[in-house]
Amino acid sequence: NDVTFQTGASYTFNPTSVTNFDFNGDFDLQSGAILSIASGKFVDIYTASSEGESVIFNGVISSTANYDNAQEVDFNNSVSLSGTSNLDADVRIYDDILTLTNNITINGDLEINDGGTSGSQGTLAFSGSEILTLGGDFNNEYSISVATGTIIFTGNGKEIFGDSDDNLNNVTFQSGSSYTLNPTASNNDVSIDGDFILESGAALTISTGKLLDIYSSGAETVDFDGTVTADDVYDGTRDIDLNNTVGFGGDGTVNADFRIFSGTSTLNSDFDLDGDFIIRAGATLAMNGTTQDNFNVSGSWTNDGTLSPGIGLVTFDGDVANRIIDAGGIGVSRDFNDVIVDRTSGIIKVYNSEMRIGGAFDVISGTISIGDASEAYELQVLGPTTVYTGALINTGMPSVGEASGGGTVTSFKGDLTVHGQITTNRPLISGYADIFIFPSKLQGDGDTDEVECDIQIFSTAPTEQIGDLYVSGDLIVQTANTWITNDPNSVLTIGGNLYIYHNFTHKGTVNLYGNFRENVLANMDAELVNISQSTFNMYGNKFINFNPSSGFGILNIKTGTRSINESGGQTPYTTLDIVGDLTIDEGAVLDAGTGGKNINIQSDWINNNTTDGFVEGTKKVSFTGSNEQLITGVGATTFYGLESNNSSITGIRLGRSTTVTGALTLTDGYVYTSSGKLLTLNDNATATSGSANSFVDGPMKKIGDETFTFPVGKNATWARMKLQNVSGSAVTDAFTVEYFDEEYGNNYYNVISPLVHASSIEHWDITKNVGTPTKKVGLYSEDRDYSLINDFNDADLRVAHWNGTSWETAHTIDANDDNSGSGTSGWIMSDNCTSFSPFTFASNSASNVLPVELLSFNAVANNNKVDISWITASELNSDYFIVQRSKDLTHIDDIANVDAAGNSLSTLNYYVEDNEPYQGISYYRLKEVDFDGTIQTHNWVAVEIVQTEEPVPGYNLLDDVDILNVYP
Repeated sequence: NDVTFQTGASYTFNPTSVTNFDFNGDFDLQSGAILSIASGKFVDIYTASSEGESVIFNGVISSTANYDNAQEVDFNNSVSLSGTSNLDADVRIYDDILTLTNNITINGDLEINDGGTSGSQGTLAFSGSEILTLGGDFNNEYSISVATGTIIFTGNGKEIFGDSDDNLNNVTFQSGSSYTLNPTASNNDVSIDGDFILESGAALTISTGKLLDIYSSGAETVDFDGTVTADDVYDGTRDIDLNNTVGFGGDGTVNADFRIFSGTSTLNSDFDLDGDFIIRAGATLAMNGTTQDNFNVSGSWTNDGTLSPGIGLVTFDGDVANRIIDAGGIGVSRDFNDVIVDRTSGIIKVYNSEMRIGGAFDVISGTISIGDASEAYELQVLGPTTVYTGALINTGMPSVGEASGGGTVTSFKGDLTVHGQITTNRPLISGYADIFIFPSKLQGDGDTDEVECDIQIFSTAPTEQIGDLYVSGDLIVQTANTWITNDPNSVLTIGGNLYIYHNFTHKGTVNLYGNFRENVLANMDAELVNISQSTFNMYGNKFINFNPSSGFGILNIKTGTRSINESGGQTPYTTLDIVGDLTIDEGAVLDAGTGGKNINIQSDWINNNTTDGFVEGTKKVSFTGSNEQLITGVGATTFYGLESNNSSITGIRLGRSTTVTGALTLTDGYVYTSSGKLLTLNDNATATSGSANSFVDGPMKKIGDETFTFPVGKNATWARMKLQNVSGSAVTDAFTVEYFDEEYGNNYYNVISPLVHASSIEHWDITKNVGTPTKKVGLYSEDRDYSLINDFNDADLRVAHWNGTSWETAHTIDANDDNSGSGTSGWIMSDNCTSFSPFTFASNSASNVLPVELLSFNAVANNNKVDISWITASELNSDYFIVQRSKDLTHIDDIANVDAAGNSLSTLNYYVEDNEPYQGISYYRLKEVDFDGTIQTHNWVAVEIVQTEEPVPGYNLLDDVDILNVYP
């Protein structure tokens, strides 16, 4: 009946004929007493509180067979258990209620029995906040009444199971413990109403189909510092439920599917979830609004309730394939703050609804797909986005045709930095967007296909390119939107088309593989589209259907045929303007074709295609620079129309032979040619007459049978020459003409009568290259004073032809057609000519050509005098020379008159000595006077004299000049 083990007593319970003894009265194990239970034996306690009996454990109970789920201590009646001892034994509550009135430790298994048909059913009751520390299995087959009590699980490799649906209150899994949750109750769950603490180093396994059901609320603690592992993680069915408004966290790892079932669950620390995460309808996940906590989710995310993101960070990590993000749509109850994708493998996919990220979006590793191969769901990122090296965003299969940034197109509204890749499942180069870029900075590395989709720019605020960027698809700058690149070192590569509907500025390099198109707006001007400081490299057989008002900067045709024909229904434009160089590479072609556009270029034309780099069509290329421009390259260029409109004194210089098939227009600037770099006009090609500001300086060839005026000149002298067709001409005839502003050799007096002399000022070299035509030669002078012609209808003025040894007349007087008549500019025409070589003006008298050719004029100080000398190569009709002196170039004195030779073909030397020169610096010059009164004045020469006396004012200067004429 009643049993007491006194202090100091030590007994072993080991009956031989039975397995147990029944104790029906008080059971008192005093402090210091020891009761050992042999293997296979158990103490059967029938003590009943209803009889006033009690069970007190203050001593030690131990068993050699604990942890085998076979009880060593059995409770059979309703009774209170008190005392402070540890039970190193397996305990069963077989029938009725065992009530804990003190903290107790059971270093063994605990079973709460349900005897089924036997009617025996046990209950464990906590009278208050007692703590049960359990080191073994917990098998609750019937009932537990926890009050505010706590169970601390300390065992390793143990299990929590049983058929009971009753809830636990506070539960702690102690560091080092390891339990498997495997209940067999109808709900397959273990419910916890109080604190749930999984200490660091503790492990909890949730068996397949089982549930950890947490009803903690208010200030109660839900803390995962250990490891939770669910056997069926990543199946989208919760392994852990949070059911009330409570905070949770922990720095452990939860390898389970986690659901917020109801209430508001507030994340109060970093949290690592290696499983799927679900917010049920009506439930809320709240993240910290003052400290950024990182919620790592390696599985799917499904939000059917509310997300309050605070300033929190959600990181999608892990390596499990086929994970999804179902954000539940876009709105204040669904939006994320900051998001990171950092997956080692496997794709995570935005699926079933739109997703919006209000903060930063970093794709560090792995792939996130916004939909799949058949559909897409809109992703909006309001903050900055960074795609790291090796990471990828796939936009899925966006619907097309949106014009306002909606639909299923991914939108980046903050800065976008791409070191990895952005791709699409939709065919590239469609003219529709896979991603929308709003005002931001767009940065890449320039790696091939880093943005492998079509992108569209939205918003009037600028999208600025930073660094290099490679877009494999189209780049579309939408109406009222802006793209800007100010860095001259930035490279933009576009694999598709470039569409400009509004503002576009680029000061770096653009590699364009598609068409260049625009939709002209009423306000399209240089301020809206500015690429004048850019370099455009164009590849492939594509079109240029756009001409910005600013003009292209440098334009390079790298491969394929780039056509500037009108095509594709684009709005017509008038010209293609190029501010910098145009370069056509070997194998590449610029096609101006029929219906193409005029080209204005302000720098060099470089054609490196050795076959046919330019298809000239029927349009004009105008050279409109303000510095020297070159037409050069390893390949020759044929133009239909070629215009010189260069405002510089250096003009256009041919670095390669160049051909014009249509028209040469000389508006401004000189065209410099040479014998190996010839300008050729084909049959039926025309040329404007030129002007003093624009002509061909160098040889020029004309092919064909038509009369043609060569707009030639030299240095600053414009001097046309006409070949007038008479007979025998063919379309293959070819003549090359060059003007020289100098005499032909030293032969202007080597003439055949009746000529007296030829011009010592100029001549034209005319070469017949092909054909046997008869032509008339017309010589032009735009300034008869320069050519020293009295008048173009002068009876003695002739066209002279060099026959190889001397000048002969090629002209007889015909008042009807052989000259332009009186005037400051005009022409005279030769008779029929079949032999061609140098031609010039000549005269049958001493008039018409300047009579003196001055070789030199010198004034040199010699002690206190000045030696003045000059040399003439020839003289014609020359009367005398005047030597002049000046102190200040304002007041001029004649100091000597010297007789000239009249007519001479020999070199003559003249000498004057000024014996009374000015002190310091003074100036001397020479004037020539002909018999007809014509005067030519030469430049001043400076002389410095140091002497003590100056000439006395008012005396005759000529008295102090010695004159010496020397005639050979």
